[in-house]
Amino acid sequence: MLNAKPVERLREIISGTDYRRAVGSLPGYAVADAGSVKTVQKFFRENS
Repeated sequence: MLNAKPVERLREIISGTDYRRAVGSLPGYAVADAGSVKTVQKFFRENS
């Protein structure tokens, strides 16, 4: 599913500079990892 064209396109968009600038300017949002794919284990290892 992650390799499906629509998902790849969405990941490209949310990894882009314009998206990061727009969403990053909103209070309460962080875009550092936008567009990246992580396992549940990796997410918790990095955020615990």
